Amino acid sequence: MLLKRLRLTNFMNFYGEHQFQFKDGFNLVMGPGTSGKTNLSNAFKFAALGQTEFPHSNLINLQHRQECLENAQKAFCQVEATIQHEGREHLVKSKLSLTGEDKIRQSTFVPLELDNIITPRKFKLIYLEPLDLEKRVSEEKRASSVSERMVDAVSYFLGINVKVKIKMAIIDGVLALLTRTNSENLISLVRGMDLDQTIFMVKYSDQAGPLMKDPKDTLLIDLDKRGV
Repeated sequence: MLLKRLRLTNFMNFYGEHQFQFKDGFNLVMGPGTSGKTNLSNAFKFAALGQTEFPHSNLINLQHRQECLENAQKAFCQVEATIQHEGREHLVKSKLSLTGEDKIRQSTFVPLELDNIITPRKFKLIYLEPLDLEKRVSEEKRASSVSERMVDAVSYFLGINVKVKIKMAIIDGVLALLTRTNSENLISLVRGMDLDQTIFMVKYSDQAGPLMKDPKDTLLIDLDKRGV
């Protein structure tokens, strides 16, 4: 499975319309804190599942909501994700609309071909972030440090990911918690796995150097330069 494109409209800090293209292999999304890296991950989850870790009332961009309020218009947000599966591209999308009295109406569309591929349970194998990984870290006592156990936790989840033939993953904020050596070990681990696509979400200060040794091998998306 591959995430080919994300189109966001008024979603969280993404005011207006923004489109992001991804490639197979390695993708690196960089930006300072609060630039929207985790929101971009949540956009994919929202498009596919119609849910995120945040309340629906927080998903519609605040600037857009204010403008709609001033102009007596209905505020909305929408995310469309193009997913390639078994050689075919499929569109999944979710939309929230504010109706009268601040009520929210939601619509989510997932084609039948992806019904058993995109599920809340399987999404935990796609979107790897520190809070979920720390639960595994607390159970895994073999390694000597939190940094090493974090690498073990990623290895554990990606092993299941590959076994059930998802073969794509978003790794958000993990590199910031690792030592330089363990960051290199994690990237080497991911390179050695049978994954079709990996998307790393990192801050500028994170240990992303090994991903940029060969720029031709990694697609770079800089949210700061995109002016999000």
